[in-house]
Amino acid sequence: MKFGSNLVLISSNERFRHFVTSPGMSVVLFCSKTKQKQVLQALHQVCTRFPSVNFLKVEVEDHPYLAKMEDVSTIPAFKIYKNGSRVKEIPGSNHELLESSVKLYSS
Repeated sequence: MKFGSNLVLISSNERFRHFVTSPGMSVVLFCSKTKQKQVLQALHQVCTRFPSVNFLKVEVEDHPYLAKMEDVSTIPAFKIYKNGSRVKEIPGSNHELLESSVKLYSS
């Protein structure tokens, strides 16, 4: 399911693997299903500024195994993957670091 042109709600382990192992960059938000308005607004803003980057949303209640496999220690959290490798983890509350990191790794 796509929210914007480059924001995808992850529905399976296979779909998650497809995006994070593909060439290019993916930013994954691991979050709970409860409304986290500020985090989602920050994600949408960064999505708009970086249309060539894949943005994924993983709801940990639906996919606890993904959160465990990816060593998610806090919720919400962003993880950046580039060309199949995890390159950075960012707390969900640090929107400035998210944007600067996406800028750095997408260039």
